Amino acid sequence: MRTGSIVLLSGLIILLAGSCRRQDRTEINVVTTIPVTADWVHQVGGERVKVVSLLKGQEDPHSYEPGPQAVEILARAQLVVRVGLGFDAWLDGLIANAGNPKLKALTLAEGIEPVEDKGEHHVHGVHEAGNPHIWLDPEVAKSGVMRIATLLGTIDPAHRPEYQRRAEEYCGHLDSVSAVFRGLVAELNNRRFIALHNSWPYFCRAFGLEMAAAVEPLPGQEPSARSLAELIRLMRQDSVRVIVIEPQHNPDLARVLARETGAQVVTLSQFNGVLPGTDTYLKLLDYNVRTLVSVLKVNRSEPVR
Repeated sequence: MRTGSIVLLSGLIILLAGSCRRQDRTEINVVTTIPVTADWVHQVGGERVKVVSLLKGQEDPHSYEPGPQAVEILARAQLVVRVGLGFDAWLDGLIANAGNPKLKALTLAEGIEPVEDKGEHHVHGVHEAGNPHIWLDPEVAKSGVMRIATLLGTIDPAHRPEYQRRAEEYCGHLDSVSAVFRGLVAELNNRRFIALHNSWPYFCRAFGLEMAAAVEPLPGQEPSARSLAELIRLMRQDSVRVIVIEPQHNPDLARVLARETGAQVVTLSQFNGVLPGTDTYLKLLDYNVRTLVSVLKVNRSEPVR
């Protein structure tokens, strides 16, 4: 009898331990609209989160059309992280169709002072609320990471201290690498470039660079012959020798400008996981800064004004 009781008790303990381990491994389902914020969620939540980014990074965000599977993913999610400022306005309909009353939402742009889209060669009429490419500024990233930690802790209070600790450690890494990147840029004589699309104002603000102009008057729209001639004049006059494009862009227009001005075309990305060696946000920043600094050094001309 005693032996049977001991065996029964041992089995019960094993079952309870297994149940506790399964509960401890319960994942929080998180949906993000871009790969960058998906990486932030993973950095904070680790193995306790399962993250899906609706945009994968190769698409043109301005023409993205989510499929029906996006609604199904949101119906099972506990948290959704969006950019805001009109960048992912298509998410509203998906959330409504998902009918998930337990879904918590974080909008990255809340509390952020946006940069206006203005100027002859800058995007206008698309982002009336301001330029939405805020995630390329590490200070915005730090704010987003800490808010993600808070919401994960609300959903999973038992592991709130862990989320907070991981978020603080990650923000420390962001501070360290940002200081290094600003130091690299500070050594440049000429920090000016033009970009095919107006993705870089927050990136420039963070690291001390200057985007002299954006080529596209609207996303995906080529400039008129008159605007193109004015842009060539500006590049020659101000000694702008670098043109930034992104992987989803057609490089033909940039090549025309390069041929007319002697500028060099370089490919950067606003999303991690698109270019080789950029699978995380930190690696993306490292790639973008070091690549741009290297071509600006080679193509230096006049000192920064």
